Amino acid sequence: MKSKKPPGAAPPPASKATSSETPGAGRALRALGKAIATERKRRGLSQTELGRLSNTSINFVSQIESGKPTARIDKLLSVLHSLGLEFRLQRGRAVISNTEFIGDK
Repeated sequence: MKSKKPPGAAPPPASKATSSETPGAGRALRALGKAIATERKRRGLSQTELGRLSNTSINFVSQIESGKPTARIDKLLSVLHSLGLEFRLQRGRAVISNTEFIGDK
């Protein structure tokens, strides 16, 4: 039986990004997952059917759709291909400057 929180109790702290997660990556992965789920549903496919079409699994499709940050890129590309979607890169705002890689000399 779950214990009830007292009235006015603070919500649990938000989960922190892992040290390997790029700022904004979580938001981008959730948006990608939502786009995949939307297209899958538009085509009338279940997660199981999409897993079968893309040679992955229902678990993998579910993880992608929920924005899991550790998805394998080859499997992700297979899912996108099965839905007739393309993966494109677009130049965005730089997060890290060259000096952070090179260092000050």
